Amino acid sequence: MSPLEAEAEAIALVRGIGVATPSLILDGEPPIALQPLLPGRPPEQELIERGLSRTSVETLCWQMGRVMATIHRVKRPADTTSGIPTLPGADPARARLLHMDYHLGNVVGVRDLREGWRITGVVDWTCCAWGPRTADFVELGASLFATNPWGLDPFLLGYRETSGLRMIREHVQAEMAEALAERLIYEPPESDQIARLWKLRIADWRPKNRG
Repeated sequence: MSPLEAEAEAIALVRGIGVATPSLILDGEPPIALQPLLPGRPPEQELIERGLSRTSVETLCWQMGRVMATIHRVKRPADTTSGIPTLPGADPARARLLHMDYHLGNVVGVRDLREGWRITGVVDWTCCAWGPRTADFVELGASLFATNPWGLDPFLLGYRETSGLRMIREHVQAEMAEALAERLIYEPPESDQIARLWKLRIADWRPKNRG
């Protein structure tokens, strides 16, 4: 199955649980992807152009946690007909639907007078996969949480409220630290400043009793 067909499967699954997406996949050979508009724009654009207050970022993180938890409700089907790839080493029986490129540039939202920002949808499902929940935190560890580590607490709060799971902060931090360490070796950033920031987060997030 092609990546576009896998994306179509993921979009159909999340629409079934109320997660808005801008993509519409039409059947055909090859399938065709349409991109109707969702209201708003990626918060990343707002952050770059105008800046966002800490309160707005915290609200975004809380909402993103709730949306991610909703996505993770989707379990991998027991049969083997899914065209969405399963991450290496993942237990298919426990695997959940993952976005795998979840960050401020791949959610869409609008300014809201009461909440500061309201997420209206999730875009770009080309990296979707089946795997453990924590695998979806990797991109956030390299982007949003690298620059705004205090955003992790409201994100986890939103995730817990929706999923009912504990999602222990230290465990998530350790997962992100190891993923960043591996990324530094195999996919190092072009910017030395970003590399230094990642190293700082790795030191902050790794368990303190680790050598």
